[in-house]
Amino acid sequence: MNREYLTKARGNGLPVDMLLDYEEAKLDSDPVFVVRRNKVVHGDIESYKEATGFYKITDFTKPYTLPVAPSEDEACDQIRKSRDFLIQWARGR
Repeated sequence: MNREYLTKARGNGLPVDMLLDYEEAKLDSDPVFVVRRNKVVHGDIESYKEATGFYKITDFTKPYTLPVAPSEDEACDQIRKSRDFLIQWARGR
């Protein structure tokens, strides 16, 4: 999955905006939904923390262990966006 596929899907009437944060609407780059999905699906957990902004939000005064997996908040965001997409898609049929 990438922004090119999302752009094509949007052009074909799929509600891809349900997968995006407001500032990602132009699809200038892969949205966080896609980055998270691709990292997890492909088992690339080691680089997950760099790709998703882990270093921007981590308090380095507290120890952490590698690899850094998605947080509960990130998982909930993925589920919410997926659910909203499916509901909207089903309503549009």
